[in-house]
Amino acid sequence: MHKPDPIVVEDRFVAWRRRLVLAMILILLLCSLLLGLQATRLLAFERHRGFFAPVWGPNGEYVYYLQRDTLGVVMDPGRLFGGKQVYAYAPRDEMTLRRIRMRDGQVEILRHWADTPARGRWLRQPRGQAFGTVMARIDTGGKSLEFVVNVLVPDAAEVAVQTVGQGDNIINAGIEVMALPGIAAYPAAVIAATGDGRYDVLLHNRHFGRLYPEGVATGLLTSLSRREAYAEQQEFAQLYSAHYARLHQQGMTDAEADAATRRALARQGYEVPPRRLLATAIDAPQPDEKVFTMTTGQLNSGQFGDLQTAIDSPGQAVTRQTEPYPDNTEVGHELNAWDASGAGRYVLRVGDDYYRLINL
Repeated sequence: MHKPDPIVVEDRFVAWRRRLVLAMILILLLCSLLLGLQATRLLAFERHRGFFAPVWGPNGEYVYYLQRDTLGVVMDPGRLFGGKQVYAYAPRDEMTLRRIRMRDGQVEILRHWADTPARGRWLRQPRGQAFGTVMARIDTGGKSLEFVVNVLVPDAAEVAVQTVGQGDNIINAGIEVMALPGIAAYPAAVIAATGDGRYDVLLHNRHFGRLYPEGVATGLLTSLSRREAYAEQQEFAQLYSAHYARLHQQGMTDAEADAATRRALARQGYEVPPRRLLATAIDAPQPDEKVFTMTTGQLNSGQFGDLQTAIDSPGQAVTRQTEPYPDNTEVGHELNAWDASGAGRYVLRVGDDYYRLINL
């Protein structure tokens, strides 16, 4: 009589152990793949910190600056197939407005942005600018702190603004503050330089020591210095203020006095910096922002050329048109009055779209 084959019941521990071994093998294969990609520089996990737009505070007690901190991954297929474009993804990208007290080096955070247009999306960027670039400016010369920071990535730009100033305060008592070049468009340090090759490092990131193992060369300090341009800027600002005030006292409007002063200084041989405009698309205006409404036809009429150019080039400063907007339209009249008031920013509604405009 034939006996049936015995039924073998697999030990649960043995089955669990087999699955564990298989999982470990898969993890090891994945780690080997990642290490191979990193070794060939096809894949890199990157962490960056950069310092932007350092300026002195009004009394020289503080230096103000913007700091960007980014954590992300960069894929560079061009290493194998040619090309200069990389793909990058940053789950973390933050900007902070800070100031450092010169007496003891204490750092204070004044404002924090936990999100930027580069965060949480895949970017296709030139090598060396994987996470986009930063345009930043701080002005501490007026009655209040004024700044603009713009993170530029493809098809997106975000601006955080309190009225943008007309100058910056980079020199105090002969000491110039400047940012030193770093890796991947992230400045490596902020220094205070005397102009004769001496300097103090105020802040630096982890790459600074490797980039400048023997200190900062005098030639680099000279090339980065803006002393001459700053002196010319200050001279121009003083002449402009005096001429403008005189014309304004004679009865000219703000816009008329500005245009006449610029023409007079240009005739005297001064290089008159053009007025500029910067735009960015937003979802909705903030409660305290001034909003003007314009039709698409008005925007494309050619009478608001600088507005159209700025909106078509988000995040990029464009030259303001010299002629005022058409005063025979309600929006043109309102924009001229707003510009004459010296206000720095406003929101323009075109159809269902909103744009924040900043006068630079």
